[in-house]
Amino acid sequence: MSPVAQAPTLYPARFFMRPIWLDLGSKAFTLGGAPVTFALRQLGYLDMLVVHMTGTYTVAIAQLVFNQLQPYNIVPNFLVQTPGSPLPPINAGGKTMHAWNLRNSDFAPFGKGFRFPAQGTLDANAYHAAEVDQFPVAVGAQTMHLWWVLPFHLSADDIRGTLPLGNSTVTNLVISAAAVADVVTVAANLTLPVLTVDVAQVYLTPPPAGAPIIGGGVDTSYAVAYDETYQAVAAVGLNKVTVVPNYTILGILHEVALNNADDTADVTNMTLRVNSSYFTDPTGLPTAFTDFRQAMEQGVPLPVGAFLYDFDVLGQAGWVHTDQVTEIESDITIAAAAVLGASPRIYTSVRRLVDLNPAGAGVGAG
Repeated sequence: MSPVAQAPTLYPARFFMRPIWLDLGSKAFTLGGAPVTFALRQLGYLDMLVVHMTGTYTVAIAQLVFNQLQPYNIVPNFLVQTPGSPLPPINAGGKTMHAWNLRNSDFAPFGKGFRFPAQGTLDANAYHAAEVDQFPVAVGAQTMHLWWVLPFHLSADDIRGTLPLGNSTVTNLVISAAAVADVVTVAANLTLPVLTVDVAQVYLTPPPAGAPIIGGGVDTSYAVAYDETYQAVAAVGLNKVTVVPNYTILGILHEVALNNADDTADVTNMTLRVNSSYFTDPTGLPTAFTDFRQAMEQGVPLPVGAFLYDFDVLGQAGWVHTDQVTEIESDITIAAAAVLGASPRIYTSVRRLVDLNPAGAGVGAG
């Protein structure tokens, strides 16, 4: 009797794809000026974009005081324009994307973000410290560096969401610029800014023909999308935020700004309701517990004013599928003694998994 043929062992497509970093070059970035556009290279599968802003400026008269969401919202909007998706993959501001960067595992499966302190003075790296997330406020000549990652994958080891760029479609990254008065409270104190923005495109090479891949090819039937909206805080007490129940929700991020500053201390409690189900105590979970929970989940505390409901901590087990959801309400209670001040707002960003082919899975060409 002839031996029974063994089925070939199949592997995820990512096993056969290598990340390649390309420098798309530098462009001048003018505060209050026109948006800066980078055309992406039409190569392989887009994994992420890494944006680096640097430059010099002079602080005159008195040290800088940042407005709410600053200095990261020096870019009030990152927009990725690509055909074939019902939502732009990225349509959010710089502070929002910074917070998502701290949450995501974009470079290593078990690493959150890309910032952590050196382990003792012997490991200190002065070059790194000077080049990452610096925007000095003291009077005098200064140099700034800000970084963002714009991810298209679910994570470093789950490439659902990758965009196939090895074709005739054209995808652009549009980076908008805030005015000086939007960045700092006294515009006259930030003078002589000379800034540039540099973008690196990270793409994955297509698998070789005939590779033993699960499903036969790279699954491009999904997109990961980040959006952002905001609403005014009309009064202290209960503020209700309505989230549009579209697609699969991976996370809901709030940024609370009161009296023109990011604010955690004046949020007393929070509640999340999906239809008639409460994801937290219906009477409101005290902020101390919310802060502790998200720090334990993410491995790093989020910035002041940031609150995250992360449904992707355990992957698909926690995702919020909205096919039978009609209402999502996030309640944020502001302390009675809080000073609302100028432009009190709650910014909300939703991270979604968008099924581009709900009738069935599909594969894309490289």
